[in-house]
Amino acid sequence: MHSFYKGASVFEILLSVFTLTLIGGISLYVINFNQEVNHLRNLQIQSEMNVLLKNIHEYVAVEGSYPAAIPSSYTPICDTNIKTNCIQFNNQFVSDYLYMTSDNLNFQSSYLLALNPSDYRISAKTQGADGKTLTSMF
Repeated sequence: MHSFYKGASVFEILLSVFTLTLIGGISLYVINFNQEVNHLRNLQIQSEMNVLLKNIHEYVAVEGSYPAAIPSSYTPICDTNIKTNCIQFNNQFVSDYLYMTSDNLNFQSSYLLALNPSDYRISAKTQGADGKTLTSMF
């Protein structure tokens, strides 16, 4: 028996085009989804930094001084594991202004704070979910 089949049928071509289109669409969706997730994480990080800076300024307005010695160069906030070369907030600031225990400060341990001595503005920076540096100033 000889086969006279010399090409693909219309159904086979349509099935191939549909499969490639489906794979391409899923790939684009996954790429955009990851970008959106990173963007939302960065917004959350930016919000946390803004709350921290706002609470520091609220403390200054009420108490008349900063809750810790904040240097002019970016310095990390202390967490429960690191106690040297970092900013150690006093317990009054943590309990009255951050509304959390010092054990829960770990989420802020990757934040770096700096005080501009000329205008007394505090800035915070950290690495975002996408690896870029996020900065906030209050």
